[in-house]
Amino acid sequence: MSLERKIIASFLISAGLVGALALAGGFTFVEIRREIIALELSDTLRGKTLLLRRHEKNYFLYGEAEERAEVHRQLDELDATLRVEAPRAGSPAMGELAGNVREYRERFERIERLAAQLRGRLAGAEAVDPHVRSFLPLAEAVLLERPLVNAEVLGPLLPPATRAAVVADLTALDREISGLRRNGEETLLIAQDLDATARAKVERALARSQTAALVLVPLSLFVGVGFLVAISHSVVRRLKLLTAVIERTGQGEFSADALAEDEANDEVGVLVRAVNQMERGLAARDRELAAKNEELLQGRKLAAIGTLASGVAHELNNPLNNISLAAQILARALPTAGAAPIVRETLDDILSQTQRVKRIVGDLLEFAREKPPELRPTDLVAIVREAAARAIPAGRAITFRLAGEPEARVLADEHLITQVFVNLIANAVDAMGAAGAVTVTVGRRGERVQATVADTGRGIPADELSKVFDPFFTTKEQGTGLGLAIVYNAVRKHGGSVDVRSEPERGTTFTITLPGAT
Repeated sequence: MSLERKIIASFLISAGLVGALALAGGFTFVEIRREIIALELSDTLRGKTLLLRRHEKNYFLYGEAEERAEVHRQLDELDATLRVEAPRAGSPAMGELAGNVREYRERFERIERLAAQLRGRLAGAEAVDPHVRSFLPLAEAVLLERPLVNAEVLGPLLPPATRAAVVADLTALDREISGLRRNGEETLLIAQDLDATARAKVERALARSQTAALVLVPLSLFVGVGFLVAISHSVVRRLKLLTAVIERTGQGEFSADALAEDEANDEVGVLVRAVNQMERGLAARDRELAAKNEELLQGRKLAAIGTLASGVAHELNNPLNNISLAAQILARALPTAGAAPIVRETLDDILSQTQRVKRIVGDLLEFAREKPPELRPTDLVAIVREAAARAIPAGRAITFRLAGEPEARVLADEHLITQVFVNLIANAVDAMGAAGAVTVTVGRRGERVQATVADTGRGIPADELSKVFDPFFTTKEQGTGLGLAIVYNAVRKHGGSVDVRSEPERGTTFTITLPGAT
């Protein structure tokens, strides 16, 4: 994921959490508002019910018309409120409350009718029997508060014609008042339950709101800060690594594995991979440049030594020929039987050493040869076979193996390339001593031909490996140190390359690469 997408994703997630918090807060606010309205309604109903009971009590105690009117007013207000809110609330308790209020009204109206009827009967009894008149004010004072007490007191005093009716009405009135009070208690309990339920719902809604705030606010902050730290840490850390690598690159230090491969698909990951690719390219070009510089230095060294060797070889050649010729004449002139042994041995030594020096001069001339190679298509496999026949002496336990393609044509000077492989195979034989194996592998590599000469000899020490192509560097007691220099010079003149790998006591491998021929 790209850095831009990571930032957008982290913003969207944080914004989503904040949005969820806001949405939860909105829903909770709506719920709290609804529950508060329900609480206000239940509180109103509870308050009106309490007022209703208070006016009811006052009316029964004092019988005042104002209290009776207040009872009706409270009932009207309760009815009006319940007609509107009960269907909207859809609560069974609200419906039960509305039913109780209706029942309360009906009982209260029956009580009013019974009280009016009793007062009429008592007024008639007063007119019939003036003796009852002194008890009527007291009876009316406690008419609604203690109907049964009135029945017990007035019963014996009333005329027989009205006694039964008055007692019956007082008993019915007491029954209705008792029922009204029970109904009022039930109504008050329902109103109180509604109020308690509404308060509990409000408290639960507030608790949910607090919980949502306590969870979502820290969570959104934690997620937002976590994304910010993760992205910034990842980006800053990798950018610091990039800065360090670029600083080293600016100082000329190149590395193919400067940075660990970054699997991230963001912009920094792309930049890391680009820098790694650049470092690999720079490291490869640096190695190539170092190789070219080494090759150029070696070429200049060979050219300088070749100029010197050419002059020395020409100056030595004529005196050596004269010495060799004189020694041969002297050897022929000496009598075979009369010559002293020391003279014969000395002449033989002069002749052998003269031949050795002439070979050295020949190597110098070969090394200093300035004539460009005569390039023509040549079978490299045939050249290797001929070189092996010349370089491997008879009677030695040397195994020679030619592997690879049966034919590989190169554009080369046959004499020079033959000399190259003669020198390489001869060096391999010398390195192996009495026994060993030489393997030459020839094959095509695109438009070029590659040949490797591998032996099982004693190998070359690592500290000497870089010097093997230097003129006059040798580890042999009687070596000239020109064989590998001649190899290097000849291959370079052909536009090829020569490389060497070696492990002490495990052998050496020379790799020759030459231009191929069609």
